[in-house]
Amino acid sequence: MSIFYAGIVGIGHRLSTATSITMKQLSISDSSYGYLAALLAGILLSLALNFWNNDFSYGFHPDEIKKIRFVQTGTQDFQHPILMIQAGRIIARFIQNEDKHELLPYLRSVSALSGLLLVAACFFMSRRMLRSRSELVVGLAVCVSPILVMHAHYYK
Repeated sequence: MSIFYAGIVGIGHRLSTATSITMKQLSISDSSYGYLAALLAGILLSLALNFWNNDFSYGFHPDEIKKIRFVQTGTQDFQHPILMIQAGRIIARFIQNEDKHELLPYLRSVSALSGLLLVAACFFMSRRMLRSRSELVVGLAVCVSPILVMHAHYYK
């Protein structure tokens, strides 16, 4: 009976130490200023790439027409991301402009900001899972990914 109990306690201890999060993994207080500067530069690069020429007027992407109609009318379907449509509705409430050509650059900024959030999420997840300083490479790779930058320019 005591051997069985000792085995269960040992397994429980290994599970609790394997899943515990230390403060070192969550904080960046041990980092140098160069590391924080690189992180800030990556965030600024992501903002620049995602927002650059975001108000182009070459027409609408086929998905944008339907989503603008969803934002203006308050309807939706489940083939499009509802969080993006809801964020667009909040912005449209503040803008108070019914013209879809005037509203579109603001709605495209929702996609640009979600691209930035994806870069930050990949950075912090890789910080938790990879070796030290590898998260900068992951964050930069996601930041300059052509498919992410392209989709951040459309309200998709």
